[in-house]
Amino acid sequence: MATLRRELPAVDVRLLQGEPPQCHDLVRRGELELAVTYRFDALDQTAADSRLGQPRRLPLFLDQVRLMLPVDHPAAHRRLIEPAELADDTWILASRRFEDLLRRVASRAGFEPSSCWSPMTTS
Repeated sequence: MATLRRELPAVDVRLLQGEPPQCHDLVRRGELELAVTYRFDALDQTAADSRLGQPRRLPLFLDQVRLMLPVDHPAAHRRLIEPAELADDTWILASRRFEDLLRRVASRAGFEPSSCWSPMTTS
């Protein structure tokens, strides 16, 4: 950013972080020119983007949701882990949408996840 500002001072570049629905609205209103967002198909029940006046979503790449475990966790060195095996663990989440996804996966596996932090909580 420093190089860009120095070499092209008339160009206004701002980086913002937000959840996909907020970014979508900012693009729709013309307040952002583009947004790089994520989408969980199981959670995104929005209407098709082909409606008149709606921003168009184009896939940039596909990314898998990754699980990070401490090296001394019993499942840390295994390639496949069933969600139910993590029922007693405390989860640290990147966003509210990850929490929604986790709760759906956990529900199907028969447990209620315990999360100690996510950006949308105040504790």
